[in-house]
Amino acid sequence: MIQLATPTCWLCGTLSIPTNTVIHSMESRLDDLEIRLAHQELAIEQLTQASLQQQRTIEQLQGEVEYLKSLLRELSPSAVASVGEETPPPHY
Repeated sequence: MIQLATPTCWLCGTLSIPTNTVIHSMESRLDDLEIRLAHQELAIEQLTQASLQQQRTIEQLQGEVEYLKSLLRELSPSAVASVGEETPPPHY
């Protein structure tokens, strides 16, 4: 004779025979969790795309700033003359 295991609650160890209401409740909770997971996956994907776009914008702006710095260096001469342009000191 085969003896079947008696279902018990994993939390308290009491005899646990799931009813239709309990099964329906568990299915409903599982459906809710699956919906929440789907929304979270979508939100993560949207945040990833926004982050990538911001990174591209930052890199573009950094390039523009470097270009503008080089233009400023060319347009406004330094207050200190280069070594070749420097006049020798008076004691020479």
